[in-house]
Amino acid sequence: HTEYLVMKAGSSSQKAEFDSYMKDIKEKSPEGWKWLNQLPPHQWTLAHDGGLRYGIMEIGTEALFAVYRSSPRITMTGGVMLLLDELRDAFHVSFKCSRRSLNRGGVYTEFVMDKLRKSVKDSASYVITPLEGDAFQVSKKKGRALMGKYEEEKECIVQLNDSTCTCGKFQMKKFPCLHALAVCKKMKIDHFQYVDDCYSAESYYKTYEATFSPVPELSAWPEASGVPTLFPPVIAPPPLKVSGRSQISKLNRIESTRT
Repeated sequence: HTEYLVMKAGSSSQKAEFDSYMKDIKEKSPEGWKWLNQLPPHQWTLAHDGGLRYGIMEIGTEALFAVYRSSPRITMTGGVMLLLDELRDAFHVSFKCSRRSLNRGGVYTEFVMDKLRKSVKDSASYVITPLEGDAFQVSKKKGRALMGKYEEEKECIVQLNDSTCTCGKFQMKKFPCLHALAVCKKMKIDHFQYVDDCYSAESYYKTYEATFSPVPELSAWPEASGVPTLFPPVIAPPPLKVSGRSQISKLNRIESTRT
């Protein structure tokens, strides 16, 4: 349970939510809470990193390392070779996708466009209230109540000039959240101006245009120096399980030898 709380604290987009999880961690594991407090928050939490991670806490590597599960007895050298092949294939697929977007004249990748279209549709259920300056209050319609009125919940404040929202996701991902998209739609503002350049098809293309050099034969690999030799761990064999009847027979034989 503590591990789950640490994961939730690190992936929280709001500082208040992060503080709440840290309070729960302190109650469940005081030692764990003390250890976490020794780490600078920006190094492991999204709420305090200023958007440096673009809202990404972990990378899905299951498909990448599936090659090891399919060949559990593969040698370390063979594993490295297969892993490089998997990386090369993954880069090639992403490169073709980004090139296809560029050839079609798209500013953003197909994935980003699909996400924006879905988010714009989902943002239609929000109510927008202009505040002072460039601020907008955004609340979600919960459902129809009596007399045809809506019940509202979870209000957020959007500042378009600062590209921020109190939900934390706008500034964390550098990508308009549902609240920001609702404001843009209401005010007839182009929401693409709030999408960071890292989501563009050109940036995507430049990321995956890197080429992989062929891996040379093992005999051509340079000798490693200063690297300790790793040996497999020594695992003691499990104790033999003796059934109750066999144990009694063994004790009887020992007693008979004594007499």
